[in-house]
Amino acid sequence: MQIKDLFQKDIYRNINGVIKVEQDDSENVYQELDEYVVTKEMDKHFHDFFSSYIKTLDYKTDKIGVWVSGFFGSGKSHFIKILSYLLSNKKVNNKHAFEFFQDKFQDEMLLSDIRRAITKGTTDVILFNIDSKSDALNKSDKEGIVKVFMKVFDDMQGYCGEIPWLAELEREMDKRGYYESFKEKYREITGQDWVENRGAFYFDKDNILKALEEVSSMSKETAEKWFDTGESNYTLSIEKFAKIILDYCNSRKDHRIIFLVDEIGQYIGDSTDLMLNLQTLTEDLGRILNGRAWIVVTSQEAIDAITNLKGRDFSKIKGRFSTMLTLSSNNTDAVIKKRILEKKDPVKDYLSLYYNEKKTILRNLISFSSATAEMKSYGSSEEFVEVYPFIPYQFNLVQKVFEQIRKIGASGAHLSEGERSMLSAFQDASKMIGEGETGELVPFSFFYKSIETFLHSGIKRTINQAGENSRLNSEDIELLKILFMIKYIKEIRPNVENLITLSITRIDEDKIILRNSIKESLERLVSETLVKKNFDEYEFLTDEEQDVEREIKSIDIDEQNILEYGANIIFEDIYKDKKYKYSNSNHYSFNSRVDEYNRGSQGHEITVKIMTPWDENYSSSNFNMIMASADGILIKLPQDGTFLDEIKRILQIMKYTGLRASLKKSDTLQKIIDHKNSEVQKIKERVKSLIETAIENSTIYLCGDRVDINGGSAKDIINNALHKMVENVYSKVDYVKKHIVYADDLYEILNANDLDLFRQTQWDSNKLAADDIKGFIERQGERSLKTTVKAIKDKYSKKPYGWSDLDIAGLIASLFTLGDIKVRYQNEYVRDKKAIPDYFTKRDYGEKVLLEPKPGVSIEVIIQVKKIIMDAFGTASLPDDPEGLFNKAKEVITGFHQELKDYRALYSAGRLYPGRPVIEDGIKLLEKILYINDELQFFQALIHNKEDLKDLAEDIEPVRFFFECQVGAFNKALDDYKRFSNDKPYLTEEAKRNLEEMDRIFSLKEPYNDIKDLPLLTAGITEQHSKVLEDYRKNIIDKIQVVLQDIRDILERNKSFLKPAFSESIISYYTRQIAEVEHVKDCVKFKALNAEIEEWKSVSLKQIDEEIGKYKGEQSGATGKPVKKVEQIKTGDFPKRKGLIETEGDLEEYIDNLKEKLKKILQEDKVIRFI
Repeated sequence: MQIKDLFQKDIYRNINGVIKVEQDDSENVYQELDEYVVTKEMDKHFHDFFSSYIKTLDYKTDKIGVWVSGFFGSGKSHFIKILSYLLSNKKVNNKHAFEFFQDKFQDEMLLSDIRRAITKGTTDVILFNIDSKSDALNKSDKEGIVKVFMKVFDDMQGYCGEIPWLAELEREMDKRGYYESFKEKYREITGQDWVENRGAFYFDKDNILKALEEVSSMSKETAEKWFDTGESNYTLSIEKFAKIILDYCNSRKDHRIIFLVDEIGQYIGDSTDLMLNLQTLTEDLGRILNGRAWIVVTSQEAIDAITNLKGRDFSKIKGRFSTMLTLSSNNTDAVIKKRILEKKDPVKDYLSLYYNEKKTILRNLISFSSATAEMKSYGSSEEFVEVYPFIPYQFNLVQKVFEQIRKIGASGAHLSEGERSMLSAFQDASKMIGEGETGELVPFSFFYKSIETFLHSGIKRTINQAGENSRLNSEDIELLKILFMIKYIKEIRPNVENLITLSITRIDEDKIILRNSIKESLERLVSETLVKKNFDEYEFLTDEEQDVEREIKSIDIDEQNILEYGANIIFEDIYKDKKYKYSNSNHYSFNSRVDEYNRGSQGHEITVKIMTPWDENYSSSNFNMIMASADGILIKLPQDGTFLDEIKRILQIMKYTGLRASLKKSDTLQKIIDHKNSEVQKIKERVKSLIETAIENSTIYLCGDRVDINGGSAKDIINNALHKMVENVYSKVDYVKKHIVYADDLYEILNANDLDLFRQTQWDSNKLAADDIKGFIERQGERSLKTTVKAIKDKYSKKPYGWSDLDIAGLIASLFTLGDIKVRYQNEYVRDKKAIPDYFTKRDYGEKVLLEPKPGVSIEVIIQVKKIIMDAFGTASLPDDPEGLFNKAKEVITGFHQELKDYRALYSAGRLYPGRPVIEDGIKLLEKILYINDELQFFQALIHNKEDLKDLAEDIEPVRFFFECQVGAFNKALDDYKRFSNDKPYLTEEAKRNLEEMDRIFSLKEPYNDIKDLPLLTAGITEQHSKVLEDYRKNIIDKIQVVLQDIRDILERNKSFLKPAFSESIISYYTRQIAEVEHVKDCVKFKALNAEIEEWKSVSLKQIDEEIGKYKGEQSGATGKPVKKVEQIKTGDFPKRKGLIETEGDLEEYIDNLKEKLKKILQEDKVIRFI
């Protein structure tokens, strides 16, 4: 049976595969309504729309937006067009749109909603593609959307939508009732139809003005002014547009208007201005018309995707477009199966049986390589019946082809406008196979026809010219079409396995024959530079890509550059370690080579060489001879050198793109270059994998001998080879059993207290290694050669040792701890163990720190030193070994030295303490000895200064006793001495003699025996001094009491002028002074107080007078009487007389002088007070 006879409907009938909102001819409209398939998904969308819409017939709402989204070709345009037919109940061939759907919708409630929507009131439906209705400048205009809405609304009313300000005049004339009269008058004047001729109105000014003047109330001047300024005065805002729509709906009873806008998402693109314009337009129409105006839009993007443009928040629009309908691929598949692939009833049974017979073959036939996204095959006989002669995967894959070709710049721009659809693609393919017999399948190449017409000329030219190439056959061309269509589909790899499945033409296809045919076709296509091979994948090349590919292939790459690149992959990506880690402590650098290319420095003792098939000795007859003299590791890779060819391609592409980086490029060329850069990344990954596989299958030689190296991965193989090589080169590496992990571990060695235990643990583990170093240092010493830390590290880090720097430092530290070597830095022997780890580990010290064999110390010297330390410092338990004795002696002397320094610090306080020369001399002696760090020299210094040390020990005893027992009494006596010295003139003779005795004791060089007398001397002086103080204290207090009583009397007499608080403050001053006198402890202070008391009285009286004057001043302000000031006169201020008063005349003369002085004060309007 021929395939065309399987279908319910004629597959050759004319089907409008692409729905355009502008197409409204009867034939198309009828077919659209008649063949529209209401799938389960579409049924739900119709329910959702009408359930939202029907509510506005009875209730006000501002949620008047419907957002219809779906991928390219999913049926969005068809859906809103059907909505427009239903809402307007369009009539075609004497049948209303609603009638077409009475059998398509099974839900009576939905049918009832639709019936009510088209019968309740009246409705204007405006369906348009916004891109086709928009001027080119509108997209750059932030008010672009509302202007298009205004245009289509004007067009619907018959006004001039192309010229908005002219349409506004037409609307105004219509509103005033003379628009029709104007059109008739214009025809009468010009003989032409206004609507047909209005586009050229600029050239018809006189006739337009004449018609306006005759049919309206406008004067000629007014009409002429409007004509000249109408365009410049015209403005349009969203609110103005919404009010125009409101006026229009109000002019009709129960009227509403619906805008159905196709491809709004594509029109907006990434313009935030247009998105904001749509948001505001929807908001204002909803707010002002309350559900009487609706906006239904389509977009390939869901509203959530398009409302986040450039980080802006357009969340409000979601509230307006509360009805969101999303069309999926399932809907498209269902439509295709229903409109094109629906089978006749008898055929269904036939195909079901046929499938059951062939299903095992089909299962094996239709298969894709791993790493390919899911590509569906037939899942059941029912699915086979539904989609035959197509294969299920084709529905999804064709959709992806459409989407990708629409996006790429190398192909048709018209695809983005929906010029082709899935429906057309499957109908075209069905026609191509229609004459075939049952058992044939649609190869994927058949879908090329559906997109060919709309492809970029360069793509079509490439395929058409290939068809004319005599070196290619028809199978090659079909394969080329497939390669083009899947060129940009990431979900399917263009390898041989997948190309076989995409090329299957019949169920009984022999895949082996087809595989060979495909491979031969690919070879021919590659040789013609129509296709490029990327390892096991093949890529279609456009004309521009072919040119680029030829240029890339012509670029020469030096072999060394290829080897260098390969070496970097091996030793940076695959084996990343810069050093081989033999153990946690032993890390070894190695030379790395690929063939004759040396990577990095080559001064190491181990070499890893990778031999590729390009090496001149790879197949040499002298290979065995070369291996016999070889040193290091040789990894000989298998014969396949594909990875080298791939590296060459990487470098060719990189050089090509680099040469063109600074040159001006077309958009097409830039895209090709970007694609090449992506290709480089893929090849890099592939090259790494190829090299890893090659290493895993390599032959390995160690110092010329072939060896078997185990390892699961390339890295493991290199690691294991290096492990064997280390054991071969560094034969003494295992001398070190116990390793140093951190530099701080050296402190543990240096501070070992129990040397016997240390020997059993650290020393015995590494004895072979330590003995080797010790022997080397001793041999160097015998030859009078210096041995630096660096020299030790240089020797023992190389073969046959290979020890780590830290382990070497640990071995040196062990020798130092056990006293086998001495360490010298800057001509001084090191004793401070804190610095030693740095000396042994830091590079800056490597050549400055010397290691020397340690000379022996005789037993006689040790005996003498122990006796000196015992005699001078009283320490008995001393070690017998030189180092232990040295350390202990230093510890004892250092402690004694610190004691003396502590005593010396006490003299700096200015105290006249005795014994300072003993302290100073002792410190100098000890510092001279402690400065020596060599054990033998230190012991010799102790022996040389033994008498001085004994004298120091004797001389320091009374000083030590002083500071331990006498210094407190001495300090107190010294303080009392200073205090009594100030009052010496007031002391008794006995007290003065005691004071002189104290002075004598303080001046003695060694007063230690007399210090005990100081407390008695102090007590005697204190007793006499206290009696004198008490006499002075009583006299002063009595005098203050007399003054205080005078003050009290004055305060009492004037209490009417003084505030109590003031009086209390005066009295409290004297009581405080009396309290302070009780604490005075020296006579000098009392003498000073005696003179101050009269001054206190004078100040107090002055304060009292001022306070009284202040009070009287306030009173005089009321009475007008002035307040007199008080003049205080002390008796000591009376006039002085040189001679004695001997006679009454002398007396009268003195009194007269005093009287004159007092009268003068009174004449100054003052009063007098004697104090």
